[in-house]
Amino acid sequence: MNDLLANMKGYLTSVIKNNSYQIWASVDSANFNMIFSSSSCSSLLYAPPTSLHNGSDSFQKHIAYEEFEEIYLSFPNRYAFVVRIFAKHHWTPQQIKQLSANFSPYVLQKKLERHEHILNVLMKSIKEISLLQDSDYLLTRILENALSVISVADMGVLWMFDSSTQFLLPRAWSGGPNSEIQNMKMKVGEGIIGKTFQHNKSYMYTNLEDILRDSSTMTDDNIHYLNQSYTFTNIQSIISVPICMEEQTVCVLIIYQNGTTPLLNEEDKELLESFSDQVSIALLNSALFEDVKKQNELLIRRDQIHRTFMNVSLHSNGIEPILTELRRMVTSPVTIVDFVDNKSYGFLKFLDVDTKTAEFHTRFLLHTKPCFYTIESNNQKHSVYIQPIHGIDTLLGLVILQANQGDLSPLDQVALEQSSSVIALEMLKKQTLVDLFYKRTHELFSEYLACYDTTLLYQKANELNIDTKKHILVALITIRSQADLQLLNLHLHRLVSDIKSVFTSKAPVVYGFDTKVTIVFTLDPYEEHHAIVKQLEDLLSK
Repeated sequence: MNDLLANMKGYLTSVIKNNSYQIWASVDSANFNMIFSSSSCSSLLYAPPTSLHNGSDSFQKHIAYEEFEEIYLSFPNRYAFVVRIFAKHHWTPQQIKQLSANFSPYVLQKKLERHEHILNVLMKSIKEISLLQDSDYLLTRILENALSVISVADMGVLWMFDSSTQFLLPRAWSGGPNSEIQNMKMKVGEGIIGKTFQHNKSYMYTNLEDILRDSSTMTDDNIHYLNQSYTFTNIQSIISVPICMEEQTVCVLIIYQNGTTPLLNEEDKELLESFSDQVSIALLNSALFEDVKKQNELLIRRDQIHRTFMNVSLHSNGIEPILTELRRMVTSPVTIVDFVDNKSYGFLKFLDVDTKTAEFHTRFLLHTKPCFYTIESNNQKHSVYIQPIHGIDTLLGLVILQANQGDLSPLDQVALEQSSSVIALEMLKKQTLVDLFYKRTHELFSEYLACYDTTLLYQKANELNIDTKKHILVALITIRSQADLQLLNLHLHRLVSDIKSVFTSKAPVVYGFDTKVTIVFTLDPYEEHHAIVKQLEDLLSK
């Protein structure tokens, strides 16, 4: 983390020279905290206003004051930074863009830490299900765990359907409601809670008009008791998810966020849905003792699988050892497809991964949950189970298991789910290291281009592995800029990987930086430049 912060400071110093500055950071749209202040910096320590957040995933703003100026940068998933400079500097759009790019590795590291925290909270919550006997206390703990990872949410309530009265009743709550909430009883279809239960569907509201519209069916008594139990100040967003047990909707889990801007998002909805699964397990735990034993055995095994994969991941030996452990755990052949490096690990006899990679990426790009899929090969159909590997908001790859519907065991699903998370962490760690390597290569190549001293020129060429006795051809490829920096980074990595595999020794320098891919070809005198360009065009057309 210190190295990443040093890169940001290095770029700032190169632009504003010896002028004083501060760096402020905000996570989950919380108040800004200062993460760095130059030694000669002014004592101006009041935090920038959180109203700058604006709810935007990609937002840049330059504000000049009398004594200082501030550059505001926001990133997806509610990350934001303010650079406060105690001097006047004419910032070009390119400089601000470069400044934002220098913050990206820091943001990525923070996202990795948050992802690991979420995994730990999920595992802790799962353990509590098998350890705690008081079901009411257990449900409250699950709700508290959900709010701890969805930190922008202010309050949450778990509603359970009472078949004897045909009402939904509050069973557990966290975040502040008082005992008045126990007087509420919601009919099926009444308000947001009743609607979620009736349609067995998750709902996310980020518009006050929609909230008021779907809440308008509540009875006067329920509105009165709800307002008596909790003070809703500027309600901005709501997520409501159903909870099923044995394919029967039995509960609704709902969270609320107050403030000035809607902050709950799709990632929060997926997280809440994962906690709703835990509630389902807990309810089943209290209702069926025999099923409890089976669930506990599964949870213990899940914990063992998680620890096994985490131990493998901590050794940072790549994806192959993870695949080795996965093969030991599952009952069918399995393969891993890596979209970042366009590689596959393991194989299925009927599956030619190289010809299917593009199809898989297009087909499962928007899939966030595992599913069964049919592959046709030699006039035969084969059923496989697809577990997407997601890193933050981007599809990084797939785990493919040969299995028919009904044959997949719970332990197989657990192993695939746990392995996909660890594989995602491994891919993101590798991606971060490669990004740092690309940045160093970019700096070295820029020094090489700017070098006029012959001795130094040969030294830089040697560091870059450029044979100065050969003809040199440089190609520059620009990828269209996009708001999703993670997806842009994935495209850069895939393109660099493809170029390296096609040109091998002819291209000693290939790297991606910002929105560009730079390729340095070293060619023999008799080689036609046009042939190289044609090969490159053919590659890009695919």
